[in-house]
Amino acid sequence: MEKLTPLELIDEIQEAKNLLKDLGRRVFRISSSLIELNEEDQYFLRSFSGEHQLFDNEPVIHKHLDEFYKASEGYVELLRDINIRLLEISGRPRSDPGV
Repeated sequence: MEKLTPLELIDEIQEAKNLLKDLGRRVFRISSSLIELNEEDQYFLRSFSGEHQLFDNEPVIHKHLDEFYKASEGYVELLRDINIRLLEISGRPRSDPGV
């Protein structure tokens, strides 16, 4: 893996945060769409027998779901820790560590 310059590192952290912010917005839109499903849409989903990546390997679908989201939470926590560490290294430590 190629070593990043300090400026590239700062840019990478900011880009990751921007992607996460965009993902958050997308998740909220998806959530709204799910809430707005009418009876016909719900029936379609209950009877959906087509192939879709979301439903792959049905016997372990919930196990994979749990593993995926647990890992995703870890990524967000790691990004936060990286961001905090970079701020500390740059001489901008948090004034109130309890926040």
